[in-house]
Amino acid sequence: MGKLRSTAIGQLEKMLVLHSRGHFANQPNHRSHRPDPADCLLIWVLGGRGFAETQGVRAEATAGHLLTFLPGESQTYGSDQGQPWEIMWVHFGGNQAVRYLHALRENNQPFARLGLNATLRDQFEELLSAESHLPVSPMEQTVGPDILAGHMLGSLLGRMIHLMGSRDHRPSVAGSGQLNVTQLRRYIYRHLTEQVSLEQLAQMSHLSVTHFSRLFRKQFGTSPMHYVIQQRMVQAATLLTETSSPIKQVADAVGYDDAYYFSRLFKRIVGITPSQYRQEHRSTS
Repeated sequence: MGKLRSTAIGQLEKMLVLHSRGHFANQPNHRSHRPDPADCLLIWVLGGRGFAETQGVRAEATAGHLLTFLPGESQTYGSDQGQPWEIMWVHFGGNQAVRYLHALRENNQPFARLGLNATLRDQFEELLSAESHLPVSPMEQTVGPDILAGHMLGSLLGRMIHLMGSRDHRPSVAGSGQLNVTQLRRYIYRHLTEQVSLEQLAQMSHLSVTHFSRLFRKQFGTSPMHYVIQQRMVQAATLLTETSSPIKQVADAVGYDDAYYFSRLFKRIVGITPSQYRQEHRSTS
């Protein structure tokens, strides 16, 4: 049974492999050129404007557009300077990855109209916030594929495929006075640029501050406010590696109007300064 189970797990791991994911807003300097990419890339435009070019086709992208890029095809994309786009994106691989992207294309074109959908955005945010961490090295993401992340990605892509041909909206399930991990992660992720208090988080769960803090630490392994800081640093690290935005702009994007304070906090959490992190982890894709 052990060998069969290991074989089954290995097969599941190879179906969809999440490499990286993120959410950008108000980053006019976001621009990338990937001459020979090794993975699949999906970008969902939530607002603003941008552009993308692949397979000799160039398109302007606005809210609701879905951009799909296949491995081995030169890709150039970026935000409009005057109206910076807001996007959610995911890099992924696996032996089913290309099939999913083809299913998301209209007439085999890399640019399609998905539209905006609140439930889909919630699901995407769950993937973005699930087990977020700062990579120790650029190669870390390729080691030990995560079955849960692959399943969440497959579920997200499946919903997108469904929405391409129909409208699907289901109300989200609200919490019932207990610690709702999904709801908490989603709320924290959506409010990274705002002042999030311990009292607010406890009130969301209909618990006292003391009880909430105890349950949160048990579930997440750290205090609520330290977790918020960690998630801000995760988002900052993504901006540092995927955009050329100045440190001040990165600080603003994750809720700090004092770039010096942000840099000190980043170094305390990550171990190196934002500039050093950008230099060591800068994306070459």
